[in-house]
Amino acid sequence: MGIFFMDTNEIEEEVKASFGATKDYLFTIKHDDLKTGLVKWLALSPLLYSSDAARNFTIYFSPKGIYEKENGNPLSKSFVLLPWNEIEDFQVEMKSKKAFLVFWHLGKRVGYEVPFNGRMCKGNEERLQALQEKNWNRVD
Repeated sequence: MGIFFMDTNEIEEEVKASFGATKDYLFTIKHDDLKTGLVKWLALSPLLYSSDAARNFTIYFSPKGIYEKENGNPLSKSFVLLPWNEIEDFQVEMKSKKAFLVFWHLGKRVGYEVPFNGRMCKGNEERLQALQEKNWNRVD
């Protein structure tokens, strides 16, 4: 998994090389709802399910949309754009030490957990607050 072999500086350098700025990204972990998680756990062995549930991403917010890149996956070499016009029902749920970003992209539920504590999460809380104040860099 990428989280064990990467550090925050490496992620920040990757974001800066791709977008020229490092203030509009978040380090996230994949988040499935209860029903999807249960189906995956029953369909996959618990070992495969735990590796699927631990996938982590860097997401970058721009006026065009949300760019997503899976960390530690050699097949995911560049950021993939999810345009704002394809994103519906964008929601943020704040918890004590993390936030959950949930939205629908082309009819599929997409969820991310944004942790605030830990070595990979430095600055996540501040960047999340700044992005919320800027309406996620969304141009309506």
